[in-house]
Amino acid sequence: KPLAVLSEKPHVLYDYFTQRFAQVTNPAIDPYREALVMSTEVYLGRQGNIMVERPTYFQNKSTNNRLVRVDSPLLHEQELHAICTSGLLAVELSTRYSHSEGPDTLEQRLSDLCYEASNAVRNGAELVILSDIPVMAGKMCVVDNASEGKCSELANGQLAIPALLAVASVHHYLIKQGLRTQCSIIANTGQCWSTHHFACLIGYGASAVCPYLALAHIRKWHSSAKGNVKADGQTAEKCQDNFRIAIIDGLKKIMSKMGISALESYRGAQIFQCIGLDSSVVDVAFKGTPITMGALTFADIANESMLFHRKAFPELEEGEASKKLEFAGWFKYMKSKGEFHMNNPDMARALHKAVRENSPMSYEEYRRQIFDGRPPTAIRDLLEFASDRQPIPVAEVEDALAVCSRFVTGGMSLGALSREAHEVIALGMNRVGGKSNSGEGGEDSLRFKPIMDVDADGHSASFPHLNGLKNGDSAASATKQIASGRFGVTPEYLTSAKQLEIKLAQGAKPGEGGQLPGPKVDAYIASLRNSVAGVELISPPPHHDIYSIEDLAQLIHDLHQICPEAKVSVKLVSSAGIGTIAAGVAKAQADVIQISGHDGGTGASPLSSIMHAGAPWEQGLCEAQDVLVTNGLRNRVTLRVDGGIKSGWDIVVAAMMGGEEFGFGSIAMIAE
Repeated sequence: KPLAVLSEKPHVLYDYFTQRFAQVTNPAIDPYREALVMSTEVYLGRQGNIMVERPTYFQNKSTNNRLVRVDSPLLHEQELHAICTSGLLAVELSTRYSHSEGPDTLEQRLSDLCYEASNAVRNGAELVILSDIPVMAGKMCVVDNASEGKCSELANGQLAIPALLAVASVHHYLIKQGLRTQCSIIANTGQCWSTHHFACLIGYGASAVCPYLALAHIRKWHSSAKGNVKADGQTAEKCQDNFRIAIIDGLKKIMSKMGISALESYRGAQIFQCIGLDSSVVDVAFKGTPITMGALTFADIANESMLFHRKAFPELEEGEASKKLEFAGWFKYMKSKGEFHMNNPDMARALHKAVRENSPMSYEEYRRQIFDGRPPTAIRDLLEFASDRQPIPVAEVEDALAVCSRFVTGGMSLGALSREAHEVIALGMNRVGGKSNSGEGGEDSLRFKPIMDVDADGHSASFPHLNGLKNGDSAASATKQIASGRFGVTPEYLTSAKQLEIKLAQGAKPGEGGQLPGPKVDAYIASLRNSVAGVELISPPPHHDIYSIEDLAQLIHDLHQICPEAKVSVKLVSSAGIGTIAAGVAKAQADVIQISGHDGGTGASPLSSIMHAGAPWEQGLCEAQDVLVTNGLRNRVTLRVDGGIKSGWDIVVAAMMGGEEFGFGSIAMIAE
């Protein structure tokens, strides 16, 4: 789907931030197998000068640093009330403001909120609670079924500052004033329901979050007949606890991508990249966050908030209330409804027709399907070619076979793909002179030799499940992947490769590992991975054993020794700062550096990672190209790029940004 800044639909502010992750510089953590070393406990209150050497907070009461310990940053309403009455001085500030004066009101209200927070801390506040609960007669409404109508009447004239903007602005303002360690910030908000939302709020300074609207929705769902049946005897409180457990597990996974084990270390760390906010906003609320495509100002953010507000209160435009929530389409494509998706049924049908008919006309129909009349979805869609010279004859252009030698397919393992699909992709790429990728699942040694037993009907006794074969065909993957699981990595596997790929990160789920469920591990897959049928195969976060660039250099050296003829490639994922990493990889003697974009993947990734991790390959490729050229390293390596590439246009744009080889993952799988 489109980047939030390019979308025709309004987006919550969280969608303009993507999670960053560790690659090469330090290892990620396995949040499942290493949960013992992870902690989500939080200490609320005044921490004082953390640089002063002294006894712990609880041993030295004379410092007056009173702290309350909670096991989780997600608070229920009762827990928030208990904390506020625990003896700590708590001040609750409303983030609501009147929208009647126009969108420019937001910036001034934000400034006022920061001033109110600093005054409260100077007056002894140990907890600053930023709440967007509607204000009634100078007091916050209580979110329950009884008061729902009264709050709604008042809320239609009040707009809430986006919770992330409020928290981050107060956080940075208190830092400037030298007051940040004198209090904890708690967000009491209805604008928080997913793991990414919690990660953003905590990453920009919140110590805890009370998602009152999400909790109220759980209670209301439980009280309905349908919800009560689905709850299967669980109480509403238990359902709320299940929500908390799911959010905490998600937070652990997000923290683990950067190798952070304690939530206290993640708080305020700002491990995000911003795509689409203007520098004027970032300088106030998100200072220090890398920006790509600066666009939205404070007024634009206020206008987007107002679009959501008007849907909640259609009477503001003399409309009628909708009986159902509007289908947003963030995760699922539905024609003429919700968000546009590049991978859609019409595109798949046009692609299949082009592949079957193999004619210029059918390809042109596919090209029109993915270009004509659609909204922009990626940075490259905003670009146009601006030539300073006359066209040349097609005869002078590099021929098709030479171009095809620059094409590769993504690393899709046998198990993620069926045996037939895996072998067909390898056969096709070998026929056109490109390179397929084995993925991390090993490969049958039968495929290492050319197929020479094909009969007149195109059948082979060695590969009876395939049709249309020719003598001399090869089903071997030219690129053999080495991932952290080391499944099927044997000397024979390595020496059969034309290229060896070290997967340090995966475009659709950077910083994460994977696993193949036991039921999918049949006898054939188990034999390739040197395992036992029915046993779940776990691949921890990519290269859990690489702790530095020196470790990577050692692995590259070892691979060059075992197969001197094969080039060694290193797969990275686009992110802010990737240029520095690429320079290190080039110095480590890699032959190829692959930059993967965030919008690739083959469907085996969590939704949170697909939606909120990584960056566009356009940004990563340009940064890598610039840093490598600046440091005199560009001639050492080949730059490869992949991630959502679907057409010749994408390839030419990537080539002009420095790409020399081009990868296809999702589109190759759809075509197959």
